[in-house]
Amino acid sequence: MRALSKNVIEEIMNALNGKNSAMFVKDGKLFSLEVRFIIII
Repeated sequence: MRALSKNVIEEIMNALNGKNSAMFVKDGKLFSLEVRFIIII
């Protein structure tokens, strides 16, 4: 497995920084990332 590119890392950080989704292309494939937080009290 190859290391993630700078663009992929930035998209993941954006998804985790107040945004709940991101899309990026890696090795010619489109990936969609969605972050969900579940808080149990």
